[in-house]
Amino acid sequence: MSRKLLKILFIVTLALTSLLVGTQFVASAANIQEMRIGYIWNRLFSTTADITITATPLYAMGELTATYVDDTHVRLDWSKTGDVENVIIRAKYDEAPSSITDGYEIYSGDGIQAFDTGLNLNETFSTIYYVAYAQDEGGITLAESEATMESPHMAELSTQISTLTGEVILLIIFIAVNALAFWQRHIFLYLMVVPADVIYGLYKAANATAIYDSTWVIGIVIAILGLFCLFRVGMKLFNKDY
Repeated sequence: MSRKLLKILFIVTLALTSLLVGTQFVASAANIQEMRIGYIWNRLFSTTADITITATPLYAMGELTATYVDDTHVRLDWSKTGDVENVIIRAKYDEAPSSITDGYEIYSGDGIQAFDTGLNLNETFSTIYYVAYAQDEGGITLAESEATMESPHMAELSTQISTLTGEVILLIIFIAVNALAFWQRHIFLYLMVVPADVIYGLYKAANATAIYDSTWVIGIVIAILGLFCLFRVGMKLFNKDY
């Protein structure tokens, strides 16, 4: 490669480098011999620039916590630094609010505690999501924190549903066995279902938490079926066809 071509490549390289670092550099083949390494170094690395850095506090607010007080009150607590001028709490059912306008507002102010009072957790079985937005004096969100609250009755309701489902299945079995006995009209089948119906039915009714609740009703129905089967046995013994 000729020396002239090397000079041209060197000039092009210097020009491109000067553009990348934000400075100006002018060279020509006429004065290329007068350039020195120190001059080139200073020109390339003595560039100054104004840089603006905006920093967000890493811990503008502490973790948001939601505490069950009663079925109509949930207490929300958080901490914050001096950079936080305003805290907005938003709530939403089944999913977290996506912005400071999503869901419904619980609180807006410079405090560290709030209460959600628009609840009825005895009837609401959805998960409630709370999101706290910590803002500076310019309304810029510095940090977010999320908390959730589930009704304490959800586990109780799940247990009740499971129990009721089992009771309904058992009742269907009892009805099927009694129907078979009525259809076959065999005294042996009647003698099988009578004690099972009466004893189990009365046991369920006696262990019910209240009269007319589901357990009590199921127990009484089973006991009545047993008594009816006992009536059929008596009719059979007296040669009455019922």
